[in-house]
Amino acid sequence: MLFKSFFTVAAAAVSLASAETCTTQKRIEGSRQVAVAYNAVGLGASAEEFQLVPWGSPDSAGSCLVTIIPNGLGCGIPVATTGAGTTQFAIETRQVFNKLEITEIIPFSNGTVLLSVDIRLGLREILPLPATFHAWVYMDFNVDCRIYSARAYADVPTSILTFITAQQINIPNGGLYPICSNLPVGGQKRAINFEA
Repeated sequence: MLFKSFFTVAAAAVSLASAETCTTQKRIEGSRQVAVAYNAVGLGASAEEFQLVPWGSPDSAGSCLVTIIPNGLGCGIPVATTGAGTTQFAIETRQVFNKLEITEIIPFSNGTVLLSVDIRLGLREILPLPATFHAWVYMDFNVDCRIYSARAYADVPTSILTFITAQQINIPNGGLYPICSNLPVGGQKRAINFEA
């Protein structure tokens, strides 16, 4: 009986210590590092800063599912599945993001941090374009303060979406509906029917 009580107390202490290691402040700092990296100036500076974002669980080789949901389309387009893949995606998108500004940070008690961001397009920090869009980015942290999932709900201008879709994904008439309709069931909204 004494052993069982000791084990229960020890397990509770370990659980409490793990929960305390990923404080709200640490999650906010990890989320802010994304903007620091996107706004870093100079060749290679963004890549170095992105290495400091805690993507991937248990480490950068681990899982980090990143999806983009453009214009409330209802399906997530997966862009990365590991921490290293997320870093690579971020470095690639940095080439066309002139500036990323965090307008709001909302930490939730479940380990998720919500960022409201405004993104100005352009050639890195060199040449801004007169095109911006807004995104809500949800980053899910585990108890070790690693990001294992991120979802970006982006309000992307249609002219940009049509160009990207038609040019890079080779959809004849542009638009994203064909992409969403071909995603696996897990990537689509489905109606749930209940029977009594």
